[in-house]
Amino acid sequence: MNGNSRLRGFGRCRLDLDHKVLWADGEPVELPLKAVELLCVLVERPGAVVSKEEIWHQVWNDAFVEETNLTHYVYRLRKAFKDLGEGNLIKTVPRRGYRFVREVLEIPDSEMVIEKYSTTQTMIEFAERNRFDILTAVRGLIGARSLIAVSAIVMTLLILGVGSWRYGGFSSSASAKVVRSLAVLPLKELDDQAHNDHLGFGIADLLTTRLNYLNNIEVRPTSSAGEFESYSTDPTTLAKKLKVDALLQGTVSRSDARVRVNMQLIRSGDGKPLWTGEFERNTDDELKFESEISTQIVNALSLDLNDRERSVMAKYYTDDPDAYRLYVDGRAEWNERSWAGMVEAERLFRSAIAKDPKFALAYVGLADRLITESDPTEASAVIDKALELDPNLAEAYASRGFLETFHYWKWDEAETSFKRSIELNPNYAPAHQWYAILLEIRGRNSDAIIEMKRAVEIDPLSPNYLADLGQAYYFARDYNSASAYCRQALKLNPEFHFADDYLRDISLKTGDLDTAAKEILRSAELSPRPVVSDRQREKNRIAADRAREEFARLGGANYLRRLTDEYPDDPVGAFFNAKIYAAFGDTERAVNALERSVNGRTFGVVFIKTDPLYDGLHQDPRYQTLLNRMNLSN
Repeated sequence: MNGNSRLRGFGRCRLDLDHKVLWADGEPVELPLKAVELLCVLVERPGAVVSKEEIWHQVWNDAFVEETNLTHYVYRLRKAFKDLGEGNLIKTVPRRGYRFVREVLEIPDSEMVIEKYSTTQTMIEFAERNRFDILTAVRGLIGARSLIAVSAIVMTLLILGVGSWRYGGFSSSASAKVVRSLAVLPLKELDDQAHNDHLGFGIADLLTTRLNYLNNIEVRPTSSAGEFESYSTDPTTLAKKLKVDALLQGTVSRSDARVRVNMQLIRSGDGKPLWTGEFERNTDDELKFESEISTQIVNALSLDLNDRERSVMAKYYTDDPDAYRLYVDGRAEWNERSWAGMVEAERLFRSAIAKDPKFALAYVGLADRLITESDPTEASAVIDKALELDPNLAEAYASRGFLETFHYWKWDEAETSFKRSIELNPNYAPAHQWYAILLEIRGRNSDAIIEMKRAVEIDPLSPNYLADLGQAYYFARDYNSASAYCRQALKLNPEFHFADDYLRDISLKTGDLDTAAKEILRSAELSPRPVVSDRQREKNRIAADRAREEFARLGGANYLRRLTDEYPDDPVGAFFNAKIYAAFGDTERAVNALERSVNGRTFGVVFIKTDPLYDGLHQDPRYQTLLNRMNLSN
């Protein structure tokens, strides 16, 4: 061979070394791009043994690649040659590499059809850059070629362009090392069968849960990434919104009794793929996809795992796909923080447990629903059950810490639980959020802000964490920052009524009583209440209209005073009234109301020490007695 021509022939085949296309009898052979690149390396040295190291260097540019990907492409080539009747042209040399065994001839350029050459160039550009619309490419050729030729071009683009992405298996180790945060997007489901509902979301959530346990990578929670379940935005824009270095995205499909998953790890800066992988399993094993995928992601990112992390990577949370889908749906409802969402979440978590009584995460989900109830008995039992099933479940320790904080007032034990949760899973945002709340309760406001900021870093699109960061600044007496974060939360979710509650407290403390009253009205309209009929919905609307009319007539101060007369004299009503009494400087009534709230263990009364509204009560002996009763005097 003189080396000038870049076309090679063997048997029925022609190989274009420049454009990376294999032809058989004048038609392109459907093969992944990496498989053709591998063939080019072997064909350029016919008869010689080409080592795996040489193949990795030339085909993957020394990037990390699973050896299974290499053997997969060798298998694809062998199958293609077998289907063409060419036999086995690639021989394995044990412990050394591979050898192409057929005689190879140099083919003059003139033997190739120019039209197909042009088509191939268009196809390669589509496959490698993935940014040409097929119709745009076709329009540019209509008028210069016949309809038949255009149809051939479209088919070539579809076959070879899609194939190049589907069967990729590479990563750039140099680039991957700078990935310290990523988001797992729900997998796009390629069929509309009813039994596929939430399959893509479920696999993404499993991946997120597993990867979250690793110290050296930060993974956005499903609650944020899940908002892009039907995403069509380009990866770099999505990554910017989620504030991550990379996106893990892919597709999932079923055919007969098989499930196929294709994944890509996309770098946020330029949208380039760092790793790709294809996986296929029986439908009964679909939950094992995420274990295989997460293991390859760890390898691609060159993450060094400790013993605990390796144990997590090998863990299976449940073998029942239906149980996991119920759990995922329950978490989605729970994350809404609405009354209706909580009711539905409880039903879903209980159904998941019924499907798989050994599914520890489902018990944690149920516990998280129950820990806001007045009676903590069942929540405590459910958490114990979760830890019995999985003693190293970070989520369960976080829930236990919440229970010890709000129900048992066991501050030291709660801190131990939160620290254990964070030790096991440093990326579990609720653990940081709830630990921050504990620090606020104990008056350690600077530490609380740091911990709450960590929750926001993990999930920057959560209105819940942003609002709670606003509350942390409120407790630290930084009212401007507090208001700003609460309004950020409302920008993300205008119906997140807890942000309005925090803005109410800020306004009460700063003396803006009109704004405080407006926030009370708005929160009352958004507050989670069950609506079971159109008649009840209409009654709620009428009540809201009357409240607005009353506020307009009385003004903020008088309207707030009237509210204290309206609220029932129970622990919950007393807790609300205590804030208004304190804002008006009525120490006697404020302490009386707080006393009733403490006696009834009202949920929010744990903030009695740190809430700025009660700064004027600190010298009152009865207020100090309440702090002593709650072990908050120090």
